[in-house]
Amino acid sequence: MNTPYNNKIVVAVVVGAAIVMSAAVLKSKRSSQGNLASQRSGTGADASAAGRGVARANEGNASGDRARVENVAMLKEASEPNTVPSEPAGQERPSKRAYSKFDFTNLQTSDYKLDGVIQTPEGITLPPSDKPDEPRIGSMESPSIVLKQPSNMVVPIWRSVDVPSGNLKIEVAVGTEDGQWSHWYPIDFNSDPIAPTYPDGSPNPNYGARPGTPVGFGLELYSNVKFRATLTATGQEAPVLQSLDIYHTDSTDGDGYAASGPPPIHQQIIDAAAAQ
Repeated sequence: MNTPYNNKIVVAVVVGAAIVMSAAVLKSKRSSQGNLASQRSGTGADASAAGRGVARANEGNASGDRARVENVAMLKEASEPNTVPSEPAGQERPSKRAYSKFDFTNLQTSDYKLDGVIQTPEGITLPPSDKPDEPRIGSMESPSIVLKQPSNMVVPIWRSVDVPSGNLKIEVAVGTEDGQWSHWYPIDFNSDPIAPTYPDGSPNPNYGARPGTPVGFGLELYSNVKFRATLTATGQEAPVLQSLDIYHTDSTDGDGYAASGPPPIHQQIIDAAAAQ
């Protein structure tokens, strides 16, 4: 017997069947799209892998160019005043460059390794000798220094008193947070001078300092640094290390990543040779 109640059941059954059929069609469509995407992915896998290989191969050259650009930027920054605008109160502007400064005329050196050198009011130097004509050598090694920001390039800048019968050699090493260290990178004097004044005519506090050659690490960011100064002399006079600044920067434009260990030894040899 046909009743309004029976009609409602029929309608519900029909609607339910339609929903089930629609769901099946949609599932089939999605499955076809998935298969097509999978085919496309398989076709492009080799090209994608090749692209990644090219990117890795070019990373070394790009990082070398970037380090050279940053070296120019470092010298330019040392000759120009800080033009970074002020931030509102309570907000701190992130910096890509920073300095860690060490003044050896009054620095507490109890954590430093002093071997054959002494600290005087003028700085670090060799002690007097009763046989001044005999070669003398000594060194100072800093403790591990936490950089103000993880960096992919470091540049030492120092002030010293040089003598004809002596020599001062600066080296740096970089480390990870868990204490893995690179070898020592010898630093050469960079012949590009630091201007005595800023473009506006005001005195440049970096004038008179000696900029060293930069040491860069591509996209790898290191959190720690240490430095070593070796002094030699063959006469009565000896060189004096007065101060040393570690300029460091992150030039990766956000592409950098925390280094998991020291650079490969072959890369360290290349970097050290480039610093000569």
